[in-house]
Amino acid sequence: MTFCCAPSSIGHPGFKEAWRSRIGVVSQDPYIFDETVRFNILYGRPEATEDDLQEAADIAHASTFIAKLAHGYETMVGDRGTRLSGGEKQRLIVARALLRNPDVLILDEATNAIDSATEKAFQQAIVHFARQRTVIIVAHRLATVEYADNILVMDRGRLVEQGSFSTLLSRNGLFARMYQLQNFGAADLSSDTAVSIK
Repeated sequence: MTFCCAPSSIGHPGFKEAWRSRIGVVSQDPYIFDETVRFNILYGRPEATEDDLQEAADIAHASTFIAKLAHGYETMVGDRGTRLSGGEKQRLIVARALLRNPDVLILDEATNAIDSATEKAFQQAIVHFARQRTVIIVAHRLATVEYADNILVMDRGRLVEQGSFSTLLSRNGLFARMYQLQNFGAADLSSDTAVSIK
């Protein structure tokens, strides 16, 4: 995917808004409104159809927990989503971002509150979603980036490695050491990993 624009358009009043409309962001600490599940997902695109809403919830693996709520999509979630678990809130925000159908989706530690089984299914869904889009993932849990096309390994603000998941593991560098520690031993990992899926 390639973006281009004429330099003269950068100062145009609608330039920032046009770019923002093409980008979806899921942060580590998502904001949940004291409203219904439906409102919180549709906030990403209020004019979306019921089918669009359901599809976004399905891709985000939110449908199952929503169906178990007392009033389904009409359930009030409380101030900042206090009636939901951390993983449920995260999936709700992912559904909101996906509903916007952005050209670029940024996931900043978006799976940190999701259990391993849900994370695996979520990864597969993101790979499907990314076929015609760009997805940028910032993650400390390296299993999150297993299907990425390109992984950038940052250490103290510097790029130290770059490549696919299998390539980086085979190099036995920082990424491989972090992966070994996360999967076979505990460690305090301070390095960040930025990933792009195109």
